[in-house]
Amino acid sequence: MRTSESRVPLRSDYRITLGTFSSETAAQNAAAPVQGIGYTVYPIDLGAQVVAQIGPFADEQSARQALADVQRAYPGAVLYPPRNQPATDSTTPATPAPTTDTPAATAPTTNAPGTTPAPSGPTYLQVGAFDRVESAQNLVQQLRDLGYAPTVNAPEGKKVTVLVGPYANPDALTRTEARLATNGLDSFRVR
Repeated sequence: MRTSESRVPLRSDYRITLGTFSSETAAQNAAAPVQGIGYTVYPIDLGAQVVAQIGPFADEQSARQALADVQRAYPGAVLYPPRNQPATDSTTPATPAPTTDTPAATAPTTNAPGTTPAPSGPTYLQVGAFDRVESAQNLVQQLRDLGYAPTVNAPEGKKVTVLVGPYANPDALTRTEARLATNGLDSFRVR
């Protein structure tokens, strides 16, 4: 094992994401080459998508070494720094991680090679994922105070997600991402 601990990586950790997938089976299939070189891949259910992550890593240097190793088996792997730490180069995404009340994963805004492409249609920003509807209420109110009309999705047996949107205009989407980040809210794109 090349990670610092045997646990699901958190937003406060250096972590590597293989991408977003339509199901846990798809995530596991894509992760097989990476698991074959000795890394544990955590499929994390975000409701409508599953994110495959590796980590946590103790520091940036060990995370970057692991990224180089992982990218030989899965070229689309992306390194995420701990929350609120700026990206240092183009191999690290600038999009912040989602806000959750449980150990959670992040999802890049584009699909890595081998992942299932997101369906076409308007784009939403997922701002949070929770175990219970009640846990989402403070975030919903915070978004309303910022002038947004958030949507809360609570499918039976899955995470409760808080979304803003939809956005068909890329400029409006980018402005909203920046405004959310300025107000300390993490988000990622979903369709």
